Amino acid sequence: MLAVVAAPLAGTLAAYVPACLFKTWTGLPCPLCGTTRAVVVLAKLDLAEAFVRYPLQSVFWVVAVGGGLVAGVAALLGHRLPRRPWPRWTWAILAAAVVVNWIYSMVTGV
Repeated sequence: MLAVVAAPLAGTLAAYVPACLFKTWTGLPCPLCGTTRAVVVLAKLDLAEAFVRYPLQSVFWVVAVGGGLVAGVAALLGHRLPRRPWPRWTWAILAAAVVVNWIYSMVTGV
């Protein structure tokens, strides 16, 4: 809910986020580089730019905010969301997605 309410302030608030230490020290983007910039672009509702420039980070924000809204509505309606552990193969896909996204970030100069 906080992310939805704070969306209009994303550009202003992003100025207060410290620089990535990994990128500062190595010159290379870290696997999470672009997460803050992705939320700023998404807050402007420029979905095309967000998903082209920061694909995995944008998916994360959409799932996090969407999932939070779904969980909130479910809670208001008195429903509990099922808690199931993720199968091992989903962790392997997630790890591969992070590595591919990291390479994409280095190639595109995020």
